[in-house]
Amino acid sequence: MAAWPVMGTRSQRTSTVDSAAAASLAWTDDHGVKILSWGPFKSVFHATRNDRGQVGSILSGIDPKYLNPNGRFGKAFYVAEEPDTALAERKYYGIDATHMIRFEMDVATIKVLDLTKLDVASKYSYVGGPISSDTQALGAKARKAGYNVIRYYSERDPGKINDAIIDDYNDILRARIVTPAGI
Repeated sequence: MAAWPVMGTRSQRTSTVDSAAAASLAWTDDHGVKILSWGPFKSVFHATRNDRGQVGSILSGIDPKYLNPNGRFGKAFYVAEEPDTALAERKYYGIDATHMIRFEMDVATIKVLDLTKLDVASKYSYVGGPISSDTQALGAKARKAGYNVIRYYSERDPGKINDAIIDDYNDILRARIVTPAGI
């Protein structure tokens, strides 16, 4: 019987699970890629170009100095919970992504402001819509309150979800695979 490594939180030791148990944790995404979901991790996706070495730079660690301060919630590293949503977000801004990076998000280390929950969005007066000084101020308010992720509905792929990583980028995200965009 084959044993598969199980990843836990960074403070936990690696353990193993047999292949039958591993199969019960697997699922196939919309592109036919088999994904194994281990413990407190979930897959998220970032689409990018690589004409100036962006992929290598991201894989070396997310450097806040390269984050756009004019994003929806200000300076953040934006990821989508589905690959097609990451592509739709980039395409809206006229960027033809050449690469897709799948990250594991360590959900055990995040404090999420979940604006997909109506009561939370209402409390923060968030209704979606275009990027504005109000959405950027909300990002600053969330950061000051100790949140490091803002979860919200995509404006470019209705009903789908994005996450703005507003702090602790390199503790929360681990790059797992890079593929050509659209695969």
